Amino acid sequence: MRKGSDILNERAADAGITLGSSIPLPVFTQLGLPAVVACTGCGMTMVMPSCLVDDDDQCWCRDCAGEDEDEEASPNESPEEPEIDESLNPYDGTFDWEN
Repeated sequence: MRKGSDILNERAADAGITLGSSIPLPVFTQLGLPAVVACTGCGMTMVMPSCLVDDDDQCWCRDCAGEDEDEEASPNESPEEPEIDESLNPYDGTFDWEN
């Protein structure tokens, strides 16, 4: 399977378009790509760069395709929670509801 983002980048490069961090809708139209797609398996909608595309040009979400977004983590292992430095949090957990 190919990443939708790779397909988008290849088409943009072929058309001489430089992509930024946000991509305007007319760019998708110009490249002949949908901006939003639905997963063939579960029907969930997502932006096209987030999908995976199989050899039959069917779009899949990562769950239905059986691929993890974080390729370093094993499928049954969730990533470690980061430690939070409480001294950086100005909120002390109290709230004055009267004011």
